[in-house]
Amino acid sequence: MSGLLSSLAANSKALSAQALGVQVAGRNMANVNNANYARQRVELGDRGTVMTGTGPEGTGVEAMGVTQLRDSLLDQQVLREVSLKAALGTSQAGLQKAQAGLGEQIDSASSNSTSSATDGSYGIAASLTNFFNAFQSLAGNPTDVGERQTLIQQAGILTDRIQLTDTRLAQTQSDLTAQAAGDVATVNTDLQNIANLND
Repeated sequence: MSGLLSSLAANSKALSAQALGVQVAGRNMANVNNANYARQRVELGDRGTVMTGTGPEGTGVEAMGVTQLRDSLLDQQVLREVSLKAALGTSQAGLQKAQAGLGEQIDSASSNSTSSATDGSYGIAASLTNFFNAFQSLAGNPTDVGERQTLIQQAGILTDRIQLTDTRLAQTQSDLTAQAAGDVATVNTDLQNIANLND
């Protein structure tokens, strides 16, 4: 009687494995026009053999798992490009914050020209221009007290803008460092959760 029960159990396992194969084939057919779907295949395996009075006897077949039929080279390329895109996006966000701290916008049409972020009098470039213009005016009329006062005033404005920019860039660096630390903590938490689930 145990031979009959073991045969029924083996046949039941085989039917379950084939039923999973039919389900996977159905999913493959349902997603034949889905470009984002990777075709799947059921991996079947032997459950082993046992020695009986009549000789070795197989214990049947079972589904070992479902694998996706994907190109590993393309998967590696996609992962690399997604990672690179994320890194460049993070760099761009950080540089935009630094650009706002500088009070300047880099003109994308010409890489060596800068323009003020607001009305032309906010950033260091505008302050430097005004400072050197005040020097040129003083060089044209070195005895004029008004020109001297204008130069001193422009030098003070330039100094204030440089100090303000330094403070803003230091704050931007601090914010980016805190954001990176938070991202690392989040990733570590996710990795710990995955390890716990694997255990």
